[in-house]
Amino acid sequence: MNKKGIAWSTIIYAIIAIVVLITLVWMFRTQITEVYKSFTNIIGITTAETEEVGKNLKDLIKK
Repeated sequence: MNKKGIAWSTIIYAIIAIVVLITLVWMFRTQITEVYKSFTNIIGITTAETEEVGKNLKDLIKK
């Protein structure tokens, strides 16, 4: 690294890292999509269960 800024090797390594990251995401895009769907499904189920628990608590408080 020189005093005026970032060395060319650092820039090249950063570009290579970005290319590798994009390549990996492209290669595993179907797996990433499945994991995303799974997470959103889990979040949806958890949210629905939480709403149900909230309704049950409100009913108990009213009684």
